[in-house]
Amino acid sequence: MKFFLPDWDDRVDPGYDFLTDRLTLKRKPYEDDLYAHELFDERIYDGILVSRMALEQAGRKRKRVEEVGIREYLRLPADLELFGDCGAFGYLDQRDPAFTTEEILEYYDRLGFNYGVSVDHIVLPEFEDQRDHRYALTQRNADDFLRMHRDNKLNFTPVGAVQGWDEHTYAEAAESLIEMGYRYIAVGGLARSNSPTVSRILNAVSQVVAARAAIHVFGVARASLLPLLLDLGVASADSAAPLRQAWLAAKDNYYTVDGGAFAAIRIPMATNDRGLNGSLVARSGAAYSDLREAEQDALNAVRSFARRELGQRETMKRIKAYDSMLGSRTYERSATQRDQLYRDLLRGRPWDQCPCQICTELGVEVVIFRGNNRNRRRGFHNLWVLRRRIEKALVEKGERRAQFAWQPRLEHFEWNKRPDAPTPP
Repeated sequence: MKFFLPDWDDRVDPGYDFLTDRLTLKRKPYEDDLYAHELFDERIYDGILVSRMALEQAGRKRKRVEEVGIREYLRLPADLELFGDCGAFGYLDQRDPAFTTEEILEYYDRLGFNYGVSVDHIVLPEFEDQRDHRYALTQRNADDFLRMHRDNKLNFTPVGAVQGWDEHTYAEAAESLIEMGYRYIAVGGLARSNSPTVSRILNAVSQVVAARAAIHVFGVARASLLPLLLDLGVASADSAAPLRQAWLAAKDNYYTVDGGAFAAIRIPMATNDRGLNGSLVARSGAAYSDLREAEQDALNAVRSFARRELGQRETMKRIKAYDSMLGSRTYERSATQRDQLYRDLLRGRPWDQCPCQICTELGVEVVIFRGNNRNRRRGFHNLWVLRRRIEKALVEKGERRAQFAWQPRLEHFEWNKRPDAPTPP
């Protein structure tokens, strides 16, 4: 199964100084910062998903993309692919999509995509009065998209968008696309759905599709859904979740290959201007000098712990001292719960066990929740882990298939007649 990472300009400063928290001098963010595929020596995803809505705003990025193409803009090597879609969540509130089929075909072709998805419109409960309209529109657009693609002999692979509101309509839509002639379909509208709903719909679609077409699934390449996607033979999927969880999740910030995850230790920067409005530091009532001292004590403690120069109890004492000075977090876990999550992390020392480039180079810095250059690198680590999980699951799936595919032969029925013969599998 291929994994595509949605493009949201996720880059990091390669020369960032983690001890002083200083950016590279005279740095030009786009020119000098690196994407994950530039930072890692090995492949951690199969390509990038670029949504048309993400390029809708006029600006420096759009101008540059129009000049050099999306592959050149992303500095994407030849062995990584480009998957394009319309970004239907971006025009969710509109009655009709933001783009026509002619526009989107020209866009995919001109910018050099490997795969392009037909113009779709998401069907959600809050737009139930438009349900039939959006469903039929998505189907008509798919039909026009494939016909125009053939008539113009375009080079990218056409992918038909599948939308619906339950397993029956999704399956019906998938069947319709295959009858149109599609050999690659993309199931959309599920990014906000819970795992049981996703499971029901994908099971229904896969039964209809069988081996007649490849399936892409938008936005649901969650770690918990990997076994389902692989068992159903899904050809490709995308999700920003492994990356975004590094700084948006309450606890699962740092992935491990065995399927687990740890919370990162929150040690926000204590700045004299109190940082951004609403931040933990900005909402603290403590004096800046006290915040700064406690912040440095916490950082030094974590680093000393990583070098095995300080015990867990004293390390936690200093982490908690700074944590207690920060603003209240009614939207997050309690201080007691955070303490337990941090203890679990320190006890597990996962940064010592991970062989990825991020952890090898940064060590314990990768599990400190603190600014873009740590947090996004931790997200890049999560992408590396997801790749390993996919590879591991594929191997296990192959082993299960090999075991299931065992066929009895004559000698297997004769084994009990020979005392020294091995027991068959």
